[in-house]
Amino acid sequence: TNPPEAELAKMRAGGPGPDLKAEYTGKNGTKVTWRPLGAVADSVIKFDTYPDSKLNEYASGYLYTTVTVDKPTTIDVSMGSDDGLRFWLNGKLLVDAEVLRGLDPESDKVRLDLQPGVNHVLAKIVQVLGGFEY
Repeated sequence: TNPPEAELAKMRAGGPGPDLKAEYTGKNGTKVTWRPLGAVADSVIKFDTYPDSKLNEYASGYLYTTVTVDKPTTIDVSMGSDDGLRFWLNGKLLVDAEVLRGLDPESDKVRLDLQPGVNHVLAKIVQVLGGFEY
Protein backbone atom coordinates (compact mmCIF):
# COMPACT_ATOMS: atom_id res chain seq x y z
CA THR A 1 0.00 0.00 0.00
CA ASN A 2 1.33 3.43 -0.93
CA PRO A 3 1.28 6.16 1.77
CA PRO A 4 -1.86 8.00 0.54
CA GLU A 5 -3.79 4.71 0.55
CA ALA A 6 -2.56 3.96 4.08
CA GLU A 7 -4.63 6.99 5.16
CA LEU A 8 -7.93 5.74 3.71
CA ALA A 9 -9.34 5.18 7.22
CA LYS A 10 -9.08 8.96 7.77
CA MET A 11 -11.12 9.50 4.61
CA ARG A 12 -14.45 8.21 5.90
CA ALA A 13 -17.41 10.62 5.65
CA GLY A 14 -16.80 13.44 8.14
CA GLY A 15 -13.28 12.18 8.89
CA PRO A 16 -10.18 14.39 9.01
CA GLY A 17 -8.75 13.30 5.63
CA PRO A 18 -5.11 12.71 4.77
CA ASP A 19 -2.16 14.79 5.99
CA LEU A 20 -1.75 17.20 3.07
CA LYS A 21 1.54 18.47 4.53
CA ALA A 22 3.11 15.00 4.38
CA GLU A 23 6.22 14.43 2.29
CA TYR A 24 6.85 11.12 0.59
CA THR A 25 9.81 9.50 -1.10
CA GLY A 26 8.99 8.70 -4.71
CA LYS A 27 10.78 6.98 -7.53
CA ASN A 28 14.59 7.32 -7.47
CA GLY A 29 14.36 9.13 -4.11
CA THR A 30 12.37 12.05 -5.54
CA LYS A 31 10.61 14.17 -2.88
CA VAL A 32 6.85 14.06 -3.45
CA THR A 33 4.25 16.32 -1.81
CA TRP A 34 0.59 17.20 -2.20
CA ARG A 35 0.12 20.38 -4.22
CA PRO A 36 -3.03 22.39 -4.99
CA LEU A 37 -4.28 22.29 -8.58
CA GLY A 38 -7.00 24.94 -8.38
CA ALA A 39 -10.18 24.60 -10.43
CA VAL A 40 -9.87 21.50 -12.62
CA ALA A 41 -13.48 20.45 -13.31
CA ASP A 42 -13.91 19.19 -16.88
CA SER A 43 -10.15 19.51 -17.47
CA VAL A 44 -7.39 17.04 -18.29
CA ILE A 45 -4.96 16.77 -15.39
CA LYS A 46 -1.45 15.90 -16.58
CA PHE A 47 0.86 13.98 -14.26
CA ASP A 48 3.94 13.85 -16.49
CA THR A 49 5.49 16.90 -14.83
CA TYR A 50 9.09 15.72 -14.42
CA PRO A 51 11.71 16.73 -17.03
CA ASP A 52 13.27 13.25 -16.60
CA SER A 53 10.82 11.09 -18.60
CA LYS A 54 11.87 7.99 -16.64
CA LEU A 55 10.19 9.50 -13.55
CA ASN A 56 6.93 9.72 -15.54
CA GLU A 57 6.98 6.07 -16.67
CA TYR A 58 5.90 3.08 -14.57
CA ALA A 59 4.67 5.48 -11.91
CA SER A 60 1.53 6.48 -10.03
CA GLY A 61 0.00 9.76 -8.94
CA TYR A 62 -2.85 10.75 -6.64
CA LEU A 63 -5.62 13.33 -6.64
CA TYR A 64 -7.49 14.26 -3.48
CA THR A 65 -10.40 16.60 -2.82
CA THR A 66 -13.40 17.01 -0.57
CA VAL A 67 -17.05 17.55 -1.42
CA THR A 68 -19.31 19.11 1.22
CA VAL A 69 -23.10 18.80 1.04
CA ASP A 70 -25.93 19.78 3.43
CA LYS A 71 -28.11 16.72 2.83
CA PRO A 72 -27.62 13.24 1.31
CA THR A 73 -26.93 13.75 -2.38
CA THR A 74 -26.36 11.33 -5.24
CA ILE A 75 -24.54 12.38 -8.40
CA ASP A 76 -23.34 10.45 -11.43
CA VAL A 77 -19.80 11.16 -12.58
CA SER A 78 -17.77 10.10 -15.62
CA MET A 79 -14.00 9.92 -15.52
CA GLY A 80 -11.08 8.35 -17.31
CA SER A 81 -7.34 7.86 -17.05
CA ASP A 82 -4.29 6.94 -19.06
CA ASP A 83 -3.60 4.14 -17.87
CA GLY A 84 -4.99 2.48 -14.70
CA LEU A 85 -7.37 4.05 -12.19
CA ARG A 86 -8.48 3.40 -8.63
CA PHE A 87 -11.11 5.75 -7.20
CA TRP A 88 -12.40 5.95 -3.61
CA LEU A 89 -15.25 7.89 -2.01
CA ASN A 90 -15.10 8.10 1.78
CA GLY A 91 -12.56 5.26 1.86
CA LYS A 92 -14.71 2.92 -0.25
CA LEU A 93 -13.22 1.70 -3.54
CA LEU A 94 -15.64 2.45 -6.40
CA VAL A 95 -13.38 2.00 -9.46
CA ASP A 96 -10.56 -0.52 -9.84
CA ALA A 97 -9.44 -0.43 -13.48
CA GLU A 98 -6.06 -2.09 -13.94
CA VAL A 99 -5.78 -1.46 -17.68
CA LEU A 100 -3.55 -0.08 -20.40
CA ARG A 101 -5.51 2.57 -22.28
CA GLY A 102 -5.44 6.06 -23.67
CA LEU A 103 -7.35 8.84 -21.96
CA ASP A 104 -11.13 8.68 -22.48
CA PRO A 105 -13.10 10.85 -20.03
CA GLU A 106 -16.08 8.48 -20.34
CA SER A 107 -14.18 5.24 -19.52
CA ASP A 108 -15.50 4.91 -15.99
CA LYS A 109 -18.92 5.95 -14.74
CA VAL A 110 -19.67 6.00 -11.03
CA ARG A 111 -22.52 7.04 -8.76
CA LEU A 112 -21.39 9.09 -5.77
CA ASP A 113 -23.60 8.76 -2.69
CA LEU A 114 -22.53 11.85 -0.74
CA GLN A 115 -23.26 12.07 2.99
CA PRO A 116 -24.12 15.30 4.82
CA GLY A 117 -20.91 17.15 5.71
CA VAL A 118 -17.44 16.47 4.33
CA ASN A 119 -16.92 13.65 1.82
CA HIS A 120 -13.42 12.56 0.76
CA VAL A 121 -12.43 11.68 -2.81
CA LEU A 122 -9.13 9.97 -3.65
CA ALA A 123 -8.01 8.87 -7.13
CA LYS A 124 -4.87 6.94 -8.00
CA ILE A 125 -3.68 7.10 -11.60
CA VAL A 126 -1.18 4.43 -12.66
CA GLN A 127 1.10 5.04 -15.62
CA VAL A 128 3.00 2.59 -17.79
CA LEU A 129 4.18 4.41 -20.96
CA GLY A 130 2.84 7.28 -23.05
CA GLY A 131 0.35 9.79 -21.63
CA PHE A 132 -0.05 10.16 -17.87
CA GLU A 133 -3.43 11.88 -17.46
CA TYR A 134 -6.77 11.91 -15.64
